[in-house]
Amino acid sequence: MSYYRPYTLRGFSLYVARNRTQQVTASVVQEFPPIPSIRADFGRLGLNRRPTFFGCDPKEYQAEFPLLVYIPNAPPVDGSDPVTK
Repeated sequence: MSYYRPYTLRGFSLYVARNRTQQVTASVVQEFPPIPSIRADFGRLGLNRRPTFFGCDPKEYQAEFPLLVYIPNAPPVDGSDPVTK
């Protein structure tokens, strides 16, 4: 069985990107799209198992956000080692 760090499947890189964006580009008009505020919700909602779009729900948020597509790097569902080329 291949080795995966537990934080890699919980959107860790997405939260790091959001924090870095908020620190570096705080004066920019375009904000980072809303993502779950609690990292545990990321897995509970199944966002770590399929491609997910953030920033595309204008009914919930009035501000305009850039569209962010998150594609998780998850292992195969059957538990086998991933094939990489």
